[in-house]
Amino acid sequence: MTMTRTTILLMGGFLLLLLSAPVCTPEEETPDDLPTITCVEPKDGEVGRSVRTITSGGLERTFRLYVPTIYDPSKGHALVFDMHGFGSNMDTQAEVSGYEEKAEARGFIVVHPQGVEDSWNGGSCCGTAAEQNIDDVGFISDMIDALSAEYCIDPRYVFATGMSNGGFMSHRLGCELADRIAAIGPNAGIIGIENCSPARNVPVLQSHGTRDVIVPYEEGVASAETWAEHNGCGEKAVVEEFRDAVCEEYADCNEGASVRLCSFSGGHIWPVSNSSNAYDVTDATWAFFKDHPMP
Repeated sequence: MTMTRTTILLMGGFLLLLLSAPVCTPEEETPDDLPTITCVEPKDGEVGRSVRTITSGGLERTFRLYVPTIYDPSKGHALVFDMHGFGSNMDTQAEVSGYEEKAEARGFIVVHPQGVEDSWNGGSCCGTAAEQNIDDVGFISDMIDALSAEYCIDPRYVFATGMSNGGFMSHRLGCELADRIAAIGPNAGIIGIENCSPARNVPVLQSHGTRDVIVPYEEGVASAETWAEHNGCGEKAVVEEFRDAVCEEYADCNEGASVRLCSFSGGHIWPVSNSSNAYDVTDATWAFFKDHPMP
């Protein structure tokens, strides 16, 4: 497996209905002091934004990397994968979600991978990646290996989120890469494979718009219920309310593997907010992730 670095070129692209999300003006945030590992041999990879290329599954694959300026070569950092929707791309997802700004403020590393022909093999969805059965699970695993060789990453704090087809892919990672992905936070995506048999109980935050006509809200609810059943959870109850959303959590899940369903008033979008009482997927997923490391 080889990896190269190139200068980033921001691109436009099909926004997959994401333009309806309001622009986020982030409040001042401070780094999270997570109980992570110490790297005996410091790993002093470059900070900031770059575009990387690796060979995975016989294909040349690309991803956009952001390492915060406060990166500590000796301290373990969390790693978040944020995957774009079908027809979108890594640059658009990065700009819409604002996950790079979150990474800079909170002190973790974020990756925006690029799907083959703007698609991910989420099982039943979508496009070329699904039709050709591209090994996207292997691609994510290879990125973890490559980045762990260059940066001090705590393997207990590796997470996956994504929009739509990227949400499908997040679910698939939870099903098939549970030994490396600590928790998942899909938005507007559902379980797209027939047999989801994770090696352990996986914490899940499922976000879904109640007016989504692309991936129906009811299917998002069904995916959350599937995870709750797998994790041995009890009944769900409201745990947090926003001006435009309600978050419910299933009780007493095995091994603390929480399953939370956040239903927001909206369609097929990645909701971000500049309001203190509106639902923001980026804020919600990171808050969930940092509280759910690998056991």
